[in-house]
Amino acid sequence: MKVVASTLFLILMFASCSNEPGAPEHRYDLVTRDWVFESYLLNGNDATDHIHISNIFEEFRRDGVFQYSYIATSGKSVTNSNPWVLSDDEQVVMLNDFIPVAGFSEEIETLRLSEVIILKLNSDKYWYSFEDSVGLHEFHYVAAFEDNKY
Repeated sequence: MKVVASTLFLILMFASCSNEPGAPEHRYDLVTRDWVFESYLLNGNDATDHIHISNIFEEFRRDGVFQYSYIATSGKSVTNSNPWVLSDDEQVVMLNDFIPVAGFSEEIETLRLSEVIILKLNSDKYWYSFEDSVGLHEFHYVAAFEDNKY
């Protein structure tokens, strides 16, 4: 009887791990979406109002392409792409090359990032940080569309 109960428990446990609605997703599944910029912190202080670029948008596609776009201070629309991968522990998004963002703010002429640490990631929010010579940068994004997986 114990064997039957244990077997039944295992079957139910594995069945509950499927991709049923409400089941937890892997970070890869969560990050592969369109993200719209919400806020920016520099060294722990809200610096959103100091950013000179606007309409910041990031897209992580399942084909391994990361695309970002923004409106520069000149009013010109800027779009770039870069290959991306998620680290084995799903904690770090790694880009194959530095991504330059020109005219980012008064303090930072060109922001460059190549590896970001995921701070928060769910179906609605994506927060990441990275550190450079200026300090600790933290970006907060929200999902662009409901259920916009790629």
